[in-house]
Amino acid sequence: MNRTFSRCVKKCKSVWSTRLLVYAIVVTLTALIPGVYATGGKVFSKGRPMNLGDYLAARHAQFIDDADTAVRFYRSNLLSNPNNFNIQNQIFTILVFQGKVKESLTLAEKLIKSEKNNISLPLLVLALRDIRGGNYAKAAKKLDLLPTNGIHSFSVPVIKAWSLAAKQNFGEALGNLEQRMKNPGFIALYAPHAGLIAEVAGKSEISKKHFKDALKQYRRISANMTRLAGEFYERNNMSLKAKALYLNYSKFNTNSSLFNHALERLAANNPKKFRKVSSQTGIAEALFGLSRSIQRQDPYQAIIWIQLAIFVNPEFSFAKLRLADALSGENILQSALDIYKLVSRDPEYSWASRLRVAKTYNFLNNLDGAAEVLNAMAREDKNRIDALVNLGNIYRVHQRHRDAVNVFEKAKKRVKSWEKRHWQLLYGNAASRERLKEWPAAETDFLKALKLNPNEP
Repeated sequence: MNRTFSRCVKKCKSVWSTRLLVYAIVVTLTALIPGVYATGGKVFSKGRPMNLGDYLAARHAQFIDDADTAVRFYRSNLLSNPNNFNIQNQIFTILVFQGKVKESLTLAEKLIKSEKNNISLPLLVLALRDIRGGNYAKAAKKLDLLPTNGIHSFSVPVIKAWSLAAKQNFGEALGNLEQRMKNPGFIALYAPHAGLIAEVAGKSEISKKHFKDALKQYRRISANMTRLAGEFYERNNMSLKAKALYLNYSKFNTNSSLFNHALERLAANNPKKFRKVSSQTGIAEALFGLSRSIQRQDPYQAIIWIQLAIFVNPEFSFAKLRLADALSGENILQSALDIYKLVSRDPEYSWASRLRVAKTYNFLNNLDGAAEVLNAMAREDKNRIDALVNLGNIYRVHQRHRDAVNVFEKAKKRVKSWEKRHWQLLYGNAASRERLKEWPAAETDFLKALKLNPNEP
């Protein structure tokens, strides 16, 4: 239903943006471009003639999530307004949103030389560029110019702590974070980084304590915290604790396959030899963690922060996976699909990514592409049912109930012991049987699904 609603919104955007074009001209010029006015049939920005058509085309392209077209029209506008801060800032922000952070650096340098107040993102991007180059002192000077409120009140202390760790100043780095953790509300945010820095410093007991304190803050441990702590435990020969975390997440997220590969590794007594977190990857973790905290209230900004995390650590597969999830949530499906395919090359998240590839193909109305991916996955691992269940549900959505039943029946044959989580398989099969007017078979699976999970319809 959410995806259908999203598609309707997409269509409505185009219709209403056309109907409101005249109104948009007035509002855009008066509200969005300070110093813009019209006279004698011409539009001016601080005395310079402006290409209104290109500007409105850029705004419309942004509105319908066509970032490349928006940037092209904004750049065309800069030909007549080369020093227009607002247009430069629009281009810069779009480039960062797209993950083209390197391409945005030249604009960032121009923007921080302006006398405007809203240059925090360009400053942060340039500081992260310095960090990538190992120049932490130069980055610190830029970080000092960032606002002390909002999200930067959380990001800057962690980045500075990791910068101190890069210079082997572990005591000062830990002291700064521990001081902030005197406020219990900040433990969940800062304790994992204190734990990781203590691990790098060789302070084993301190690192364990900080991770223990961090985990206590969660009523239900998030995927990101599960990953961070699980990898920490695996690195430090505490595989049983890592396994317990992965199982706990899977228990409360029965449809998730995020940690299936990790559980398979541990079941085979083959824990992965994760490298210790470096200052650069630690900063990437901080940026990514903050993106998760603002995901619901500001998805656009959250995507920007994930892109910054990937800019600092280009090998950050988990962040890429969540980036694609966020883009999919915003209906930017082709970009999401491309990233899912990229992440599927990482064995740790290959299965989860490929399930998402199939789902995205379905959203793009490419049923054959979805079926090809899921059938291949089903052949690859004959002990798993999730690929088949997903395919059956896709067939149901497309009213192909006979195909759905055939797939669901294959999945049922793979179930060795029926558990609560299997109710969805039975319910899906029963629903398709019902549509095919196969009443006895439908009733049997409906009743069995209800027995497995009485709280579901």
